[in-house]
Amino acid sequence: MLMVPDSRLARLITASRPARPWLRLTVSTWWADALIAAGAHAAATGGRPPGAAPPVRSRLAVGPEVCLSGVDLSGTDLHRADLTRADLTRSTLADAVLGETSLPGADLARANLSRADLTRANLSGANLARSALIGANLTETSLPDADLTRADLYRANLTGTNLTRADLRRADLTEATLHRALLLGADLAEATLGGADLSGAAPFGANLCHADLSDATLNRTILAGTTLIGANLARADLTGADLTDADLTRATLIGADLTGVNLTGATLVDTDLSGADLTGAKLAGTRLAAACWSPTTRWPDEQAGCMHARSQEVEPEVWVITSGHPRTPAPTD
Repeated sequence: MLMVPDSRLARLITASRPARPWLRLTVSTWWADALIAAGAHAAATGGRPPGAAPPVRSRLAVGPEVCLSGVDLSGTDLHRADLTRADLTRSTLADAVLGETSLPGADLARANLSRADLTRANLSGANLARSALIGANLTETSLPDADLTRADLYRANLTGTNLTRADLRRADLTEATLHRALLLGADLAEATLGGADLSGAAPFGANLCHADLSDATLNRTILAGTTLIGANLARADLTGADLTDADLTRATLIGADLTGVNLTGATLVDTDLSGADLTGAKLAGTRLAAACWSPTTRWPDEQAGCMHARSQEVEPEVWVITSGHPRTPAPTD
């Protein structure tokens, strides 16, 4: 049979004859028939009754470093498969089962993983740039050092996911769930996280410059030392969050809930606090020069008088904290 070496069928036939211990791949009946004709072997049917129709999907062998670039593997069952350093660029894995699958160093750039189940999969150092992970389940998935630049993670579930040092620049995480996610040193510059749930997450030392966190849930989130320069946190829920030494220069906090937030040593220079609620917030050593606020802004009881005294009304109902007192005093007993 004449085949183009780089054809879709050729790549699947190569994948069906791995040099390493084989694993099983679920494919459609048409592809199974074609591969069996080319010398691949179908797995046992598990005692299918005589005369019964063959299963919709037959299982075929694949292994590490396999090349499946551009292949349609929608709905494929690859649970616990070893796809270390596999080439899956531009492949379609929508609705695929990849739970506990080994994919360290795999190349999934521009792959379609929408609604895929990647629960507890290992994607350490994997390339997922511009991949589609819409509605994907990434619960407790390991993604340290992974490249997710411009990836589409709309409404993806990343509960407990390890994203340490992951590159998420300009990624779309709108309405994604990142509850208890580990984001130490992650780069989320210009990422879209509108309406995302980051409650209990740990983005310690992460870069969130110019990120969109409007309407996001960040209650009790550890944001100590995080860079949030120019970030949009309008209407965000930051109750009880730790923003110690965080940099929120020129950030937008309009209508944000900052109740009980720890802003000790944080920088809020030129920040918009209009309508923000800072009731019970810790402001010891906080830099607030040029920050603006409105009559609906609520300051901690012990700081309200000081903020009024330090501010100038620059236009009707808009006050700006003067630069003459760059730091708020530590509270006294």
